[in-house]
Amino acid sequence: LVAALGQLCDQLLIESDERLAEWREQFTTSLGSLARVIVELVPSGEALLGEQPELAGLEPARAKNRLHLAIARFLAVIAQRQPLLLALDDIDHADASSLELLSVIASGEVAGSLLIVATLGSEALTESGEDSPLRALVSTLEQSGRSRRLEPGPLSRADLSAWLADVLGRAVEELDELSELVARKTGSNPLFVHQFIHPLVDTKLLRPEQSGWRWDAEAIATAGIPTDLLAMLSSKLARLPDDQRRLLALAACIGFEFELRTLEAIAGLPALELASLLHELDLAGLIAGSGRTMQFTHERLVEVAAERLDADERARLHWTIGRYLLGGLAGRAAALGLRAHARLGDEETSVIVEHLAAGW
Repeated sequence: LVAALGQLCDQLLIESDERLAEWREQFTTSLGSLARVIVELVPSGEALLGEQPELAGLEPARAKNRLHLAIARFLAVIAQRQPLLLALDDIDHADASSLELLSVIASGEVAGSLLIVATLGSEALTESGEDSPLRALVSTLEQSGRSRRLEPGPLSRADLSAWLADVLGRAVEELDELSELVARKTGSNPLFVHQFIHPLVDTKLLRPEQSGWRWDAEAIATAGIPTDLLAMLSSKLARLPDDQRRLLALAACIGFEFELRTLEAIAGLPALELASLLHELDLAGLIAGSGRTMQFTHERLVEVAAERLDADERARLHWTIGRYLLGGLAGRAAALGLRAHARLGDEETSVIVEHLAAGW
């Protein structure tokens, strides 16, 4: 959610000076002193809202309510002026406080035209406990009558052919053989299809020519390209340059989702070099995201990437990450108005303890 708010701020900041002044006036009127919460929460918040005075500290429950109110009002300002879409991937990886906030936003607390599209793993609900925050959120949404659950299956042959035609710039009728082959190899799973195409290009089995993309269906069929996801991801990692493979391993030690400032702290690379490597990994389909938060494109990829480091180095990195997160968390919590004895939330405390324990 914080990453989504950051992207919203970034989008508004590229508006014309006149439009930006209008937005700032709207936010000031709606948020009042709550603008400080957004400024502390989102790195680009101050550029959008201007410098804001400090807020008084509150008890944890009241501080949480203040946070929820500030975000709801911020989103409402946008949603009342233009339709707003929030796309949130993998909410089953979100902490309890984020899920509670999402429940508040999705339950009608934000006035205006707001659509939230959230994704979660197919097994997330069955694997979570009866009293888990994720189950509570899904139950609240279903009871509200304001939500719709979609369970996408494999691509139809027509959709797969259309996707290949778009990617390769060829007519659908030219792709019957290739489409049938890709469907057989991947089960038409969209993620598998995406991961399957990359090694075809890397091995020149799918290659650009002056007349367009060309391929040898017979060679593809007998090439021995991995067809299960884990083997496919392992093969892809093995083909990466050493610097990209190591950076991916460092990110995997942080977790499925990782903040760039944490990765910067442990990678020890110049900002431009780090950004370039992340861009290459994004293009390779291994990580995704924007703003200051990124994530792996599949949970199993985290395991495969981390295994590229030996056990001793993984332990040292976990210890370093835990100490870094512990040092930064208190300051961020204080900025949101939490008293000293309640600065560490259960979810964040658990993450820090896990890193420190793995490095002990």
